[in-house]
Amino acid sequence: MQTQHIKSAQICEQKKWSKATLYRMWKVYKVLPPPTVIRGINYWTPQEVEQAFRDNRSNL
Repeated sequence: MQTQHIKSAQICEQKKWSKATLYRMWKVYKVLPPPTVIRGINYWTPQEVEQAFRDNRSNL
């Protein structure tokens, strides 16, 4: 069974964030876990994204 992944651009679109904000959420604030990188594109699983925002809801 293959795991579904969400591109960084899709997360930016859903959250109304710039790519720089998404980068800060991952690299600086450590809200998101490190992405899976496939051919230079950052991907996260839907479960990783939802868990990160559920755990950090008051900080976002």
